[in-house]
Amino acid sequence: MDIVGEGEGIYVLSDEEKAAIDVSRAQVARGEFATDEEIEAVLNKHTR
Repeated sequence: MDIVGEGEGIYVLSDEEKAAIDVSRAQVARGEFATDEEIEAVLNKHTR
C-alpha cells in the first residue's frame, strides 16, 4: 500500500505498518471496535 502526501512523494508502508493494518481490519471484521459512546467516555475521563 502506498500513501501519497502533498509534495512528499510516495510513502511506502513498512512490514510492521502493513501487519498493524491487517490486525485492525480483522478486528473490524469480527466487530471488535469501540462505540462512539465508549470513545467519548474514555476521552472525557482523560481530558477533564
